[in-house]
Amino acid sequence: MAYSIKDPETDELIRKLAKAKRKPIVEAIKEACANELARERAKIPLWERLQPFRARRVVPRPARTNAREPQRFFR
Repeated sequence: MAYSIKDPETDELIRKLAKAKRKPIVEAIKEACANELARERAKIPLWERLQPFRARRVVPRPARTNAREPQRFFR
């Protein structure tokens, strides 16, 4: 299967990567794609990254107030 890169900037990046790694272009592309895919799969969602911080939370959440009741800041 052949690929045609029509974007000059992308073509230049691919060629620079292949030259830097001293590998054929196809092999450099394959390795770069595999590495990027592994990076994406290894990402931890934000919610999971925040869980340790939520577990350490010391300050209790403020009680909910009735939205219809006016706030009295100065008594």
